[in-house]
Amino acid sequence: MPLTRALATTVHDPDARLAELILKHADNLRGAYMHAAAAVTARTSGKTLDALRSAGIEALVGDSAGIGASRRLAVATVADKGANSIHYCDLDRWLHWRESWPQELSGLLARFEKSRPAPMYACLGRTTRAFGTHPKVQVACEDATNRGVSAAFRRRSDVTAGSAWLSADGARLVLSRSVESSNATDGEWPAIAWLHDPRRVLQTWCEGLEFETATFHSAEVEAAGGRDEWIRATYDTPASWAHRLGLASATVAAVVRVLGTGETE
Repeated sequence: MPLTRALATTVHDPDARLAELILKHADNLRGAYMHAAAAVTARTSGKTLDALRSAGIEALVGDSAGIGASRRLAVATVADKGANSIHYCDLDRWLHWRESWPQELSGLLARFEKSRPAPMYACLGRTTRAFGTHPKVQVACEDATNRGVSAAFRRRSDVTAGSAWLSADGARLVLSRSVESSNATDGEWPAIAWLHDPRRVLQTWCEGLEFETATFHSAEVEAAGGRDEWIRATYDTPASWAHRLGLASATVAAVVRVLGTGETE
């Protein structure tokens, strides 16, 4: 079967923060993937929509019932076009990756396409350095998530970086069983593949999955007096801790539900 690479992504960009980098890397996007599809929220700026289409990305506009449904829609769209090497990545993550670590990104998919036995799913995690660039609330809560997932998979794992690779059969399997409506798909998807065949689930570590959000808020970072000050004001809040602690619990619970193992109380 000929190799058909695709990018599946999700976009929520009401302020058109991504548009400039989408246009900057349009040629890279078209060169790297034969197909690309983005599940785009209805509130996303028209400027960003124009940029997506200019870059050859199919924009699937509408408000799905949560990020989990949007992720499934994007993956299903490229899978239906015959993609057999599918890179799921949040688009802001992909753009930052392309800006900061282009060589790592360009060689990424070949790692899995050449692996034997043929993998069906790869968790794209972060190196220790890349993980440490994130706000404290992310580091603490995502470390808790990954510890729970690592206990389930019996190996060190990072599933919360917003990026994964799927083969054609991996995509079909995940799409047939995934039900999570939130980012808890981070744990649910690899658990579905792991239940089917642990030998075909890989884990890799990437420098380019460092903290990306500040890239798209340069004016706010400057106004706050610097990156550290902006991160502290934006992320170190009770609401942020409550949200991310809840997501950590939901993600590990999704793994437990899929694998049917571990304590439930």
